[in-house]
Amino acid sequence: MLRREADGVAWWLARQAADGGTPPVRNLVLTFVARGANPTAARLGRRLTGLLAAPLDRVAVPVSLQAVRLQVSEPWQEAYFDEPDRVELGLRTLEQSDAHRIHWSFAIDQPPSEAYSYSSTLIVLAKSDWKDETLWEWQVVVGVDPGSAPSLDDLGDELEAILAHLGQSKDLRWGAVLYDHWNMTKPPYEEYFGIDRGIALAEDCPRGYYWRNFLTDRHIERLGGVDQLIETCAEAGIVFQALERDGQANGALMGATEPITHMSDASVKALAALLRPVLVDAPYHWYAGPSLRVVKQSGTAFRTIPKDILDPRFEDDPPLDPAFTGTASKLVPDD
Repeated sequence: MLRREADGVAWWLARQAADGGTPPVRNLVLTFVARGANPTAARLGRRLTGLLAAPLDRVAVPVSLQAVRLQVSEPWQEAYFDEPDRVELGLRTLEQSDAHRIHWSFAIDQPPSEAYSYSSTLIVLAKSDWKDETLWEWQVVVGVDPGSAPSLDDLGDELEAILAHLGQSKDLRWGAVLYDHWNMTKPPYEEYFGIDRGIALAEDCPRGYYWRNFLTDRHIERLGGVDQLIETCAEAGIVFQALERDGQANGALMGATEPITHMSDASVKALAALLRPVLVDAPYHWYAGPSLRVVKQSGTAFRTIPKDILDPRFEDDPPLDPAFTGTASKLVPDD
C-alpha cells in the first residue's frame, strides 16, 4: 500500500477511540494575513480589539480577559501584562519593539442557566512569518463551543462582518472565517496537503476554501476578474460580496449560503472547484488527524489501515534506520 492511498483520518480516529481519547471538537476561527511592520500590526490589533467587543456582547458571549503575552526573539524573552489596560500595553510594546508574536486570551464564562461547568477560551494570536517579519498571521479562535449551535452561527456572522471591515484595509492579503479542527499553526487545507509557509504565498494563493473567504483584487484578477467571478459564484450557488475602500473596489468576500455550522459538503466542493485555479497545488501525501473540511484528491486516502498498527509504514516510505529497534512500526498489508 502506498502512503497516499491510506485513509489516515479513519486510522487516527480508530486509534483515538482505542486509546480512550475524547472526540475532537471543531473551532470557530477568524484568520487573516496582513503585511506591514510592527506599527501596522499594532494598529490592526487595536482595530480588531475594538471590533470584537460589540459582537461578543450581541451574541451574549460573556468574556473576561485572562492574560496578554508578548514574545521577542532577539534575545528571546516573554513579557506578561497584568495591568488593567494590558491589551493596549501589549500592543504599544509590539508597536515600539521587534516583537514577533502577541496573543491575548479570554475566559468564556457560561451563563448560570447553562448546564456547562467549564469555562472555554477565546484566543487572539498574531505572529510574524519567521522568514519575512512584515507578514503577519492573525487568528481569533473560539476554543470550545460556548453554547448552542445557533449562538456559534450568530458569532460566525459577526466574525464575517469583522472580516469585511478589515478587508477595507490595504494591508490585508487574505482572510477566512471557518468552523473546523484548528491546530493554531496552519489552516486546514494546508494541514491536510502538507503545505509549509502558506503565509508567504497568501498574496497570490488563498490558503484554502472556507465558509467565508476574503480575496484581494490580485486573487480576483487571477480568477478572471470580478465580473467573471460574480457569474461563476451565481452559477455555483456561492455568496459573493464586493468590498470597497475609499469608494474604490477592494477585494471581496465569498462563501457558502448555509450558516457556518451547517455548511454542506456540496458547498465545500463548489468552493474548492471555484478557487482551485489559484490555490497552492500540492499533491496529497499523508494526513492523520481529525476529519477536515477538504476535498480529497482522486485516488487518495481510500484504503483502510488496521487499527492495531501503532506506526504504519508503507511501500514508498524510505527504509528505517538499521539502528531502529522499536516494534511499533509495521508495514501496512496491501490487501
